Amino acid sequence: MLEHYLARQPAPDERIEIAVATLCAMFRNANRGEGEQPVQVDDFLPYMNPWAPPKQERYSDVDRSFMAAFGVRAK
Repeated sequence: MLEHYLARQPAPDERIEIAVATLCAMFRNANRGEGEQPVQVDDFLPYMNPWAPPKQERYSDVDRSFMAAFGVRAK
């Protein structure tokens, strides 16, 4: 359980960037115009999403090897 928690936390050197992005989002949302959509912290971190769930592959490596053996292409 501890490994799961630590795997989802940003690295120490990324925490400063995330803190600055949080401040930018707070400032932008406090000064947004009427009817304007609020921005998210991720909008200021376009190269990464620190809290995204891990991506799940549709097929595992074993599935792909079986599919290759039978000539089936993965979609």
